Amino acid sequence: MLPFSLLWFPDPTCEARFSRFYANAHFRRLDLLGMRMRLIAVSVNLITQLRRRGLDLTSATAALMVAFNASLDVLWHAWAVGANPDRRNRFMLARRVVGSVVAHIFLGGYFSGPARTPGAFARLMFMMSGVFELIVTTIGVPLLVKYHLLVHVPMVAWLGSTVPARVCAVALETPEGVGYTGKIWGALDALLAGGGTDGRPPPGECCRHIVSMIFVMGVLAPSYVLWAFEYSSRAKWCRLCGSGCPECPPLTRRLIGGHLVAGVLVAACCWLLLHPNLELNLGV
Repeated sequence: MLPFSLLWFPDPTCEARFSRFYANAHFRRLDLLGMRMRLIAVSVNLITQLRRRGLDLTSATAALMVAFNASLDVLWHAWAVGANPDRRNRFMLARRVVGSVVAHIFLGGYFSGPARTPGAFARLMFMMSGVFELIVTTIGVPLLVKYHLLVHVPMVAWLGSTVPARVCAVALETPEGVGYTGKIWGALDALLAGGGTDGRPPPGECCRHIVSMIFVMGVLAPSYVLWAFEYSSRAKWCRLCGSGCPECPPLTRRLIGGHLVAGVLVAACCWLLLHPNLELNLGV
């Protein structure tokens, strides 16, 4: 069985029944928890910024984030979004897109300082690149996988085409950042190509390769976790309900292990595609 199979049931009636079941069984409590956690997080951030900076542009942006989240929560309750799976799907799709863009703009300015320590370098790579908020919105704004991929893949493609140059310009401002970039590139090359790429590119190119691989993993890892959880629920639901459902083999540990190996191979292929002008040194 291939990963990301059975994203929907062929029978529309069966799919609609499962969507209602999944929303009631899983999304309802996650939605309420997510609303509370988001409001707490942006409120704490606003208080922190006011204490640190007083009234300035950053504090005003933090206040806008509180207003944005609070207004969406009011609309959620006013429109009874949680009571209708179709309405919830549309609402959450819009929230995922708008929330990801707003969070990227908001967080990108927070973590743009020079990377002089390993922690600062990692924070810069994940925060300024936009991958962190993509993972957070995947968890905090859950969707059926077919809708998740509809939003997640284009968002990662957009970020991957616009962000790496800006991230790397900041990452390579310091000698320490250049050193971290070279070490991480070497580790990725050893892991994904066995150290077989003959020669290391300049620091700027190394950094773009690292950011690109972060985006690859930002698509594969959270999407697979969502799919595995949803597929298991679909298989269990089919066994319980039976009628109108296709055959759903169980997702065993052996299958998951095979999928993980396939994920590593996909990452290795992406790594090699980033080096079209390099020759593999296979020692022959």
